[in-house]
Amino acid sequence: MRPTPTRRAFPRPELDNQVLFVVSPSRWTSVAGCGSLTLNHCSGTCKDRHLRISVVKAKEWLERGRASSTPIDAFSNFWRGFNSLYAEVTKKGDERSRIRAFLKSNVSADLATQTIDAHPQALDYLISQPVKDMRGNGKDTTSNIDAFAAAKSPQEKICELFMIIYQVRCNLEHGQKSPNRARDIELCRYSSLFVADVVANCA
Repeated sequence: MRPTPTRRAFPRPELDNQVLFVVSPSRWTSVAGCGSLTLNHCSGTCKDRHLRISVVKAKEWLERGRASSTPIDAFSNFWRGFNSLYAEVTKKGDERSRIRAFLKSNVSADLATQTIDAHPQALDYLISQPVKDMRGNGKDTTSNIDAFAAAKSPQEKICELFMIIYQVRCNLEHGQKSPNRARDIELCRYSSLFVADVVANCA
């Protein structure tokens, strides 16, 4: 009778060492500006490991974004860092719901106010004209602009702002932005400022 094969988990010390060296326990249990990152789909050691890895990746993309030579490349890299953070908060709902969940759980009212107030020109640009959904479905960010104006709390405002930025990201990643069109470049330039601030404060 053939023995039943056993499955073995092979450690990845090079990754673990990198994670533990870059992010100490005190760093990810009390994230500057926004409290502790929280995972809704995991617990214990698993949760800690996922948090450490997501924070490391977010920091790497943040630095890559800062070193980028064009606004479009910078925005794409900053968003990847942000994606690394919010993807670990919850696995429930669509992408927009997960972004909102991350911002509500991890961006305080003070940090939201600070982030929004830091870039008045960028904010005016993003809310002065709706961003179209370039898939041709007739949708745009008008409802988010209106919701931003009507929002009663800084956290509600930053959620609506990031819905506008998410539409910019979708158009870019789906190939609907031009690297030579002035408005596309400016949308990425101004969106980058807010994404980079959130990643820097939550990683």
